[in-house]
Amino acid sequence: MVQTKSSVPGRIVSIAKDYVHPIVRGKEVKKVEFGTKVNMIQVDGINFIEYLDFDPFNESTRLRNSIWYARTIFGKITHISADDIYATNANRQYCTQQNIVTNFKRKGRAGKQEEHRQIIARELRKELATHMEGSFGTDKQP
Repeated sequence: MVQTKSSVPGRIVSIAKDYVHPIVRGKEVKKVEFGTKVNMIQVDGINFIEYLDFDPFNESTRLRNSIWYARTIFGKITHISADDIYATNANRQYCTQQNIVTNFKRKGRAGKQEEHRQIIARELRKELATHMEGSFGTDKQP
C-alpha cells in the first residue's frame, strides 16, 4: 500500500475503535482528521446535530434534510445562512421554490450597489461563521 500509493477505502486505523476512519480535509494545519463528521444546524446559538457519520460525506447534499429537520422543530423556515459549499444550483433552486432567503453569493453580473452589498454580506458571514466554528470547539469538549 505504501509503495504503490494506492487508496484503501474504509481503512481501519484503530483496533479499539474500528469504526473510526481517516477523513481527508485538505486544510493547512490538519490534512487528515479522525472521528465523526457532523452536519449541524444552529438557531440562536443552540446547535442541533442533523447528521453524524464516521465516513466522509458532502455536506451540500444535506441541505434539504437540514431544512426539513429545522421545520420539524421550529415550524416555518424563511431564512438560512450556510457555507459556500451549500450554494449548489440544486440547493439554490430548492430554496427559491420554498421561498427561503439565503446568504449564498449571487451568481451573474454585479449590480450598481454590489460592492456595498458584498462588504455587508462578508461581515455578516464572518460573524456567523465565527459563532458556528466556536461552537464546534465547545461541543467537542468532554
